[in-house]
Amino acid sequence: MFVGNNYKTPLQMETIVHHKISDLYKTLGLPLEQEIDFTIMSIPDIHPQIPFKSPKLRADYFSFILTKEGSGTYYLDDNKFPYSSQTFYFTNPGHLKSYELKEAKEALIITLTEKFLRENVHLEIFSEFPFLLAEIVPPKKLSNNEFEEFEISRDIATLSSHLFRFSQSKKEDGKDALVNKRSFDVFHLATAKCNELELCSNDGDLGKLENLYQEWLSSNQNDTSDY
Repeated sequence: MFVGNNYKTPLQMETIVHHKISDLYKTLGLPLEQEIDFTIMSIPDIHPQIPFKSPKLRADYFSFILTKEGSGTYYLDDNKFPYSSQTFYFTNPGHLKSYELKEAKEALIITLTEKFLRENVHLEIFSEFPFLLAEIVPPKKLSNNEFEEFEISRDIATLSSHLFRFSQSKKEDGKDALVNKRSFDVFHLATAKCNELELCSNDGDLGKLENLYQEWLSSNQNDTSDY
């Protein structure tokens, strides 16, 4: 389990193994009823106590960490990578890692599986880009223009989480939990809503997600001023 200030050094800790993204949710103590291949979380939300030091873990999924305002250190195998604000960091499956958060005012972690990349990017993506599975890449400090291209606002992450939980509540009522099946599409929808963009797609499930969004708005009329 992640702990706050009662921290032992990485060498003193037992390694936690995450075979699935749901294992990460269990480690963080977050509810998740169904396996998913893509998720996005606000780091200040999952680690409200700062400074923070994690245990060692080995994960069988990809992680992308986008830090708009924050600092700390990532440890990957025998490598130590300090990072600061406006930093993008990527880790691939299989490595032994841990991290220290000195400051985390605005940062996001995106996790996704090999299956997700094959189904949503390219079936042969790992043959064409083998570095995705093999190379260790240090954090990259981005320019203002570069960061704007990567930036995902906290509102987008929050709205995605709201829709996920709302979909889960519908599942409890005997209806399909659509967001579990199309978790990347709910992120797509949340991005469009938060930036007042029109969704241009023939994907029928995006239409269903639009209906889900409208239902969520209707049921939370007093709490949706930001969306």
